[in-house]
Amino acid sequence: MMNRYIAYVFSVFFITGCGEKEQVIQIQHGETGSVLEEFPAETNDEVALSWVHSVEQTPWTDVFTITENCRLLLTETRFQSFGAGVEHQYEDISHEDGTYTARGLNECHDSVNWIHSHDAEHTVTINRVEEVDTASLPHHEPLRITIEER
Repeated sequence: MMNRYIAYVFSVFFITGCGEKEQVIQIQHGETGSVLEEFPAETNDEVALSWVHSVEQTPWTDVFTITENCRLLLTETRFQSFGAGVEHQYEDISHEDGTYTARGLNECHDSVNWIHSHDAEHTVTINRVEEVDTASLPHHEPLRITIEER
């Protein structure tokens, strides 16, 4: 009887353990959905998209965190000046070394979308490491970052 119980518990543990889905960060073409890059992901990983603002010609970074409740939670944005189209009322903002950092934004996104431009010097970092060779991504094409489960 005890052996049956142990076998049952082991089976339940094995089946539920194998049922866990892994997450991946994907960079996809915005129109075709084709996957251009893919990286393993875990809850609480940080994904950031940076670029040079076309009007201000200053760097801009949006930082997202992968959460259990939200695929990509916008937690922070960094920029150097309040130019065209820049939100101007943040609850938690600091200014240090010429950069404004707005924190606690907590905006939930299913994807991060942009028109990729080699001229805008886009970079994608995962946990503060530049993992993506953005020069190899297609120029002037719609792209998106998504979190997918398998």
